[in-house]
Amino acid sequence: MNRPPRALLLAALVFQALLSAGTYLAAASAMHSIGPIALTFLRNVVSAVIYAALLPLMLARGKRLPPKSLWARVIWLSVLAVPMNMGFFLFGIHRSTPSHAALLYSLAPLFVMLAARGSLGERLVPSRVIGVLIALGGTLWLLSQRGVDAPEARFGDLFILIGVIGWSLFSVHGKPLVHEVGPLAATAWPIVFGTVLFLPIGLFGAETTDWMALSKAAWFGVFYLGVITSVVSYLCWYWALRYLDAGQVAIFTNLQPVATAALSWLVLGERMSPSFAASAALVLFGVALVQRA
Repeated sequence: MNRPPRALLLAALVFQALLSAGTYLAAASAMHSIGPIALTFLRNVVSAVIYAALLPLMLARGKRLPPKSLWARVIWLSVLAVPMNMGFFLFGIHRSTPSHAALLYSLAPLFVMLAARGSLGERLVPSRVIGVLIALGGTLWLLSQRGVDAPEARFGDLFILIGVIGWSLFSVHGKPLVHEVGPLAATAWPIVFGTVLFLPIGLFGAETTDWMALSKAAWFGVFYLGVITSVVSYLCWYWALRYLDAGQVAIFTNLQPVATAALSWLVLGERMSPSFAASAALVLFGVALVQRA
């Protein structure tokens, strides 16, 4: 297996963090018109159709369907990816806020680091642990400036936290599958199987949704979640995970709140304060420390 240049892997993760930063805003925008069940269903139908369209590429590599020896892992990853990660994330953000979601997803590197230690045998390198804590501290500082105090969002936060755990386990337990079949098949199979598993619940949500009344912002949110997040972003993530430790990949989750704040500055004209620059620098320093470890 030829290893790509490290700079290219890190660039893919930065790109993935930028794409994921828009996920919180797209989900919150779509949630104004679509309920979480229907949105989860529609998001996964869109991404499953795209992965099905990529089937010829998978066929060329002899990866049409998972062999029986991998069915158990694929089904487990399907549960983690769709109902647990995507479903609980959208249920949570329906009751919470994008800032809370970004804050809770910044815990993912800690969960990944612990899970990778138990499942993959990755060492808890002291400098890597320090880097994760520094990046987490910078994220908390950044989000405290943007306002994360919303007592009514506590129930939604619990759902989001379940989604974070699902994403962390999806990253760790998916790494062996990526090594066996490559990032495309390892991403496509769980999404397609997960969509099928979610189908009975999703059809109920779709039936109770007034599709003709959806706004353009809602449809853009569906497109962003189904195409940009669930296909482009996921493939970047698993591609890098094939060559790097799970902890090294997960730390880039801490860049998402920084990228979200930067997008708000560029798109919405929010003021960029000196404390933002300082907290962003702290996050970047923590990420760099983990990579050097």
